[in-house]
Amino acid sequence: MEQNRISSYQLIRARELATDPEGRRALMQVAADLSDTGTREREFRALTDTMPAHRRAEVLLLTLTGSEVHAAQIDAPAGVTVRKVWEWMSPT
Repeated sequence: MEQNRISSYQLIRARELATDPEGRRALMQVAADLSDTGTREREFRALTDTMPAHRRAEVLLLTLTGSEVHAAQIDAPAGVTVRKVWEWMSPT
């Protein structure tokens, strides 16, 4: 039986770095709602502060609500992808 995506990741540091079974790494930050620009800036800052230590990792800001994904992606620093958490968890 195939594991779902979230359970197949080994979390190294909560909300920061995960490694999948194939060894691919993802640097992640999760926010319930990104509609407030202050929240977006705080979450982006947390990621960009950690990015230099994990240069080969995919960098994701995941959100529970989806209405603000487009606006947040426009504000995102280079190399950061904003996605809805349920889309990220869905099998590809």
